[in-house]
Amino acid sequence: AEEAAPLGASFARLLKYNRPEWGYYVPGVIGAMCHGAASPLQGFLLVSVLDSLLAPREIMKEDVTETVIGWVILACLVLCATAMEFASFGILSEAMTARLRVAILENVFRQEVGFHDDPSHTPGLIGTALQLWAYRVKNFNSAVQASTEIVASLATGLTIAFIGSWRMTLVMLAAIPILAIANSIQFAFMLGGTSVANEDMKVAQQVVSDSVQNARTVHAIGMGTALAQNYNQRVHEATKGYGLKALISGMAFGFSLSA
Repeated sequence: AEEAAPLGASFARLLKYNRPEWGYYVPGVIGAMCHGAASPLQGFLLVSVLDSLLAPREIMKEDVTETVIGWVILACLVLCATAMEFASFGILSEAMTARLRVAILENVFRQEVGFHDDPSHTPGLIGTALQLWAYRVKNFNSAVQASTEIVASLATGLTIAFIGSWRMTLVMLAAIPILAIANSIQFAFMLGGTSVANEDMKVAQQVVSDSVQNARTVHAIGMGTALAQNYNQRVHEATKGYGLKALISGMAFGFSLSA
C-alpha cells in the first residue's frame, strides 16, 4: 500500500490549541514590538551622544545628561517589555505543548491493531513522537515572537535611518541582495542533506530503542554484535559527507561576512 502524504499544520489549526490563552497574544506581541524597537533606539542614543563629546563642556554635560536619562527610560521600557513578552509567549507555548501531547496520545490509542504492526510505528518511535513532535510545534509561538521583534526592529531602524540620511540608507539596502545570496548558499550546504540524515538517524534510533526494550531477547539469540554493527552503519551513513559540506559552508559564511 502507498504511504499517505504527511499532513501540514495550518496557522489556524495551530492557533486552536491556544484558544483559551488567546488573550496572552496581545501583551506578548506588544512586548515583542517594544523589545524589537529597543535595539535601533539604543544605537540612536549611542550615536547621538558622540557629537556632544566635541562640544564645549557645558553643552556636552547637558547632552550627556539627556542621553543618560534616555537610556534609563529605555532600560525601564525594555525591562517591562521583555517580562511581558516572555511571560506571555511562555504560557502560550507550554499550553500548546501540553494539549498536543495529549492529542497525540489519544490519537495513538484510537488506532487499530494493524497500526502498531507497522515497523514505522514501533513503541520507540511513538515515544519519540510524543517527546519531539509537540516540542517542535512549540516553536510556532517562538516564531511569532521572533518575527514580531524583527519587524519592529526593521521598521524602527529604517525610520531612524531615512530621517538621518536617506541616501546612505538606500546604499545599504542595495547591499542586502548580495548578503541574501551568500547566506542562501551557506544554508543550502548546511541543510542540504538534513532530510536524508534524519531518516538514517531515525532508523538508528529505532534500532537502539527496540534493542533496549527487548534486551533479554537480543542477549538470548546472540544478536548484540549484529545490532551494534547495524547501528554503527546507520550513524556512519547519516554523517557521511559532512566534512565537505562544512568546508563549503565555511567558505560561504566567510563570503557573507566579507560582503
